[in-house]
Amino acid sequence: MWVVAALLLWRTEVPGGLDVQPTLAPFAALDLARAERHDSVLRLLALGALTAELLALVALTRVRLPLRGPALLRATEVGAFAAAALLVARLPFGLATLWWQRRYGIAELGYGTWLFDLLGPLVVRAALLGFACAACLWLAKQFGTRWWLAAVPVFVAVGAAVILVQPLLSPRLEPVRRPAVVRQVEELAAREGLPRPEVEVRRTRGRTRLLNAEALGIGPTTRVILWESTLALPAAERGFLVAHELAHVQRKHLWKGLAWFVLLVVPALALLARFAPLRAPEDVPRALLIAFMLLLVATPIANAVSRRYEAEADWIGLETTRDPEGAKRFFADLAEAGVRDPTPPSWWTLLFGTHPPLAERAGMADASGRTRSRGGP
Repeated sequence: MWVVAALLLWRTEVPGGLDVQPTLAPFAALDLARAERHDSVLRLLALGALTAELLALVALTRVRLPLRGPALLRATEVGAFAAAALLVARLPFGLATLWWQRRYGIAELGYGTWLFDLLGPLVVRAALLGFACAACLWLAKQFGTRWWLAAVPVFVAVGAAVILVQPLLSPRLEPVRRPAVVRQVEELAAREGLPRPEVEVRRTRGRTRLLNAEALGIGPTTRVILWESTLALPAAERGFLVAHELAHVQRKHLWKGLAWFVLLVVPALALLARFAPLRAPEDVPRALLIAFMLLLVATPIANAVSRRYEAEADWIGLETTRDPEGAKRFFADLAEAGVRDPTPPSWWTLLFGTHPPLAERAGMADASGRTRSRGGP
């Protein structure tokens, strides 16, 4: 059943046997050596942050935490301590990343604002991790070594609730006041068979030069959020970006992501229960360490799924806009704005790449053009 479900979820609308040849032609005007230097340092910082987080969790298993109160409250405190420890561990690497991106003119955010922006996510992570620790300990007390069977529906219910509630709880942004942009988004949504979405803009001036857009919601709650930096893009490039984001909604990638989460969390929780028995709050730090290691093992699998769905969104965006040249120009602007290497090392893409390399995405645009010239779909 696990394999059948995985195979069904793995299927996409990208034609089988599509001849995608990575190409650097759209990036000829970029300083690729500069982009490679930029990304190589970011890769080292990311690996350093992961190592620091792992060491922080190891240290958490070796210290006596000042816990107070009943067992479930102490388990919650461990989760909150762990969230704070992970933040402190990666803080130097985050600061170094911000300094590096400011040096390349990508980030425009001040250090104080960056630190302040960490507080909100820290509170959320501490609450979620504290709840997860307390819930798992309670289930272990109720069901013994088979607590993970009861934990699966709890985790799935929380994941489904996040998907359903997120569009309603996400803060409203200011509407886009350019009729031509709104009309373009609405036309693209209609081509993909989606309801008329709301179009909003996220202010990024003074924060980042990166190009991005987001599509949130399900059905009538769909919202397209354009980063302010994308409003200056030519219509063809912005059209491909919007069509790509709408494709995630049309192909229900959020729900498929939840299904993959279920497929991965079942064996992960079973292994966690096997290698980190939960009998008391003092067992929680070791369980968190094992869970982190399991997450590292699952990361390449999750990223392979992400790359496949991103490729599908690219293909649908190409089929919707029918403008592969506009897509390639967008990829070039994306690389220029973020000083991104179009051909990162294969090992990095395999382990940590959430999107196909830009050279490969440009190759899909070429393949789309060849398919259409032969009278394909």
